[in-house]
Amino acid sequence: MFPKTARSAAAHRKHKRSIEVSLMVDLIADALPVRAPRNGPIQVLEFGSGRGYQIPYLKAIGDVFACDLYTSNEIKSMADIRFVQCSIADTDFDEGQFDVIFSNHVIEHLDNLSAAFRELKRIGQPECLYAFSVPTNIWLMLTIPEQYRGKLRRFIGAAPPGSKQPPAPKSTNGVAERDRTQRRRGSLRSQLLPSGHGVLADFGKCYSSFKVTSWSKLFRDHGFSVVAQKPLLLYGPSEWPLIPTTRNLRGICSSVLFLLRKPLAHA
Repeated sequence: MFPKTARSAAAHRKHKRSIEVSLMVDLIADALPVRAPRNGPIQVLEFGSGRGYQIPYLKAIGDVFACDLYTSNEIKSMADIRFVQCSIADTDFDEGQFDVIFSNHVIEHLDNLSAAFRELKRIGQPECLYAFSVPTNIWLMLTIPEQYRGKLRRFIGAAPPGSKQPPAPKSTNGVAERDRTQRRRGSLRSQLLPSGHGVLADFGKCYSSFKVTSWSKLFRDHGFSVVAQKPLLLYGPSEWPLIPTTRNLRGICSSVLFLLRKPLAHA
């Protein structure tokens, strides 16, 4: 399959996300008790909600709150949701407010997981179901062709023929020269090697952290009980999907949904 235009990539991404979020909502609904844990509708929070693409699907579960560091026109135009602009590590939500807390490919972007998980446990009621979708190391591997296509395009466009780079500052003590050498080595490394994703820029560390077993250990280490881990879809980047978007192949997947609860000690 060949690289897509920006419009085709956006259409592919929308198609992929619609399948993925529909599957996730069904899995979440199946994991909820038959009766609501308290009077009234189930209270759902999506953090890292972005433009709110998943919100219409989450409404099938209950009343939806959303939060993100940034707001968007799409979120502002949505009816019947309550949006709060904040970090998930520091919110004004009430203790034990939510029955379901959901995120889709957000955990890997949190730079202070300990603070975020403490707050998530605080605002979830004792039997809260946490549903976190995360990328896998398979997905990371499938990004490599698109990464190198991007590197090549930047290399071709970054230095037009005949252009000159500004002269480097002279150094009398060798410090500036060492800094320039380190920057050149770092730049060369970033040009030759694939990158990680989210807060993990190093590909090797990211690959190891994105293993399903590593995600499971991460959640357990932060005090969650893993109720289930559900392989979702197998796909590559929308800009260059080397394989068609499909259901996971015997557990081989690009994304996985973790269903978690907090031990009663954290209630």
